[in-house]
Amino acid sequence: MRKKRFILFVLIIFITGFLWKNRNFFLKRFKKKSHPLRIEKVEKISSYISGEVKRPGIYYLKKGSTLQDLIYKAGGITKDADTEKISLNRILKDRDVVKIPEKSFLKKIGIGKAPEKTYMIEPIKIVEE
Repeated sequence: MRKKRFILFVLIIFITGFLWKNRNFFLKRFKKKSHPLRIEKVEKISSYISGEVKRPGIYYLKKGSTLQDLIYKAGGITKDADTEKISLNRILKDRDVVKIPEKSFLKKIGIGKAPEKTYMIEPIKIVEE
């Protein structure tokens, strides 16, 4: 009886050692597959925005974001922002510093640009009697 127990004990140790040595093979077979809706880790970048925005500061965005995304996070631009001098589709890099410029005084009061609607009037013909 003692001999059978000893052989069983040695056999259990041998099987345990074999399974422990080849554990990676078994773990790979029974590893859970990733769920298609599982959210993967997204790389983030940080950017600083100042100037004519409602909430200037440092914002964290996902990699590949544009200047328009950064302005949206900062609460949008103010009414004095000069949007002609910035490119909204510019892709940001990590640690970018962006300053939204202010309109010049002449642009604020409307000097130097054409009125919004321009009408052409034909010259008047003067007829003498």
